[in-house]
Amino acid sequence: MAGAETENLPNLSVHDILVHPRDNDLILATHARSFWIFDDVTPIQQMTPAILNGNGYLFPIRPALRYTQRFTRYGNGDKQFAAPNPPYGALITYYLKDKPDDKTTFKLQILGKDGKVIADVQKPAKERLKPRRLGLALRRPELRRPPSDEETAFGFGPRGPQTLPGTYTVRLIVGDKTYDQPVEVRLDPTLNVPADDLKAQLDLLLKMRDLQNAANTALRYLDSVKEQLKHTETTMKGLNKEPDKRFDEGPGGLPETD
Repeated sequence: MAGAETENLPNLSVHDILVHPRDNDLILATHARSFWIFDDVTPIQQMTPAILNGNGYLFPIRPALRYTQRFTRYGNGDKQFAAPNPPYGALITYYLKDKPDDKTTFKLQILGKDGKVIADVQKPAKERLKPRRLGLALRRPELRRPPSDEETAFGFGPRGPQTLPGTYTVRLIVGDKTYDQPVEVRLDPTLNVPADDLKAQLDLLLKMRDLQNAANTALRYLDSVKEQLKHTETTMKGLNKEPDKRFDEGPGGLPETD
């Protein structure tokens, strides 16, 4: 079960345990119920009483691999079983001794080499658990959805361009505390693309993203104006075009009173 969490491990005997030498994944062999894999066992290896008793901690992050996601099986239904893979991107694990309340600042940021924030991930209060693990996609901020808010035929919504290979900083901000860890983004080893070409591609994709965002924002404004006009039209049709017939007009066109 690739990418499984600890609560998904059934009660059964485990005959072999291995830590993968390349990915540092914990692999359990049950010899009956397939394999169970805990992705990147670093948080377990490095957990200490000092970390548990501290306010918070951001664990070291293993290198993240940038690659193109695509289907490997299609149209086979449930004939061939496959467990979920780890989330695409950087696998981030942090520990908080106390759950922050809604008033406490809570941010996850990705910083470039120049120290500028290139991605700001906001997490809802209900997801600020201890410890917490999440996958952070290797993409620049997403495209704004079009007014129709439809998914593509393959279930993916708008996605921003992929991040360039290199070293970045993951920053966790909780209240007045800041925790930093470096993360290395590596290119798919099966590819041989010059760094300048990847940079030119990113620059072009960012320009295209900004143009598409501007167009989608304009479409949302137009839809809003359309709805306002429709509401105004409905209101105007409901107005009386003639004086109310219930009143008899007196001198000067005013209703007579007793």
